[in-house]
Amino acid sequence: MIKMGQEKCELTQNLWERLAKKWTLAVVYNLGVSKGSGFNELRNRIGSISPSSLVERLTELEGMGIIKREVIPSKPPKVLYRLTQKGEELYKILDQLASWYLSNEETLEKSLKV
Repeated sequence: MIKMGQEKCELTQNLWERLAKKWTLAVVYNLGVSKGSGFNELRNRIGSISPSSLVERLTELEGMGIIKREVIPSKPPKVLYRLTQKGEELYKILDQLASWYLSNEETLEKSLKV
């Protein structure tokens, strides 16, 4: 039983490293809340993320199959970013984590001040 747990930890290490990159979860969460955004709208929602960091995170998430990039033909062309089904599943987990934090915020913040 312990061996299976160790194997699972090793297999998911790559995932944790990817998701732990700065801004990654903020991008996923904001796309989940907004149900899709353009580049500038997403950047404004997140706040202090640089354009190059946002491009990097969007590219990585698209490569992982978590988001999809949709080009809407117009003048000028518009690009929308949306979560895939896999991304929606991740967003639900992040939303549960956010709810858990809000339910425990007072005690968690107290423990951080010790």
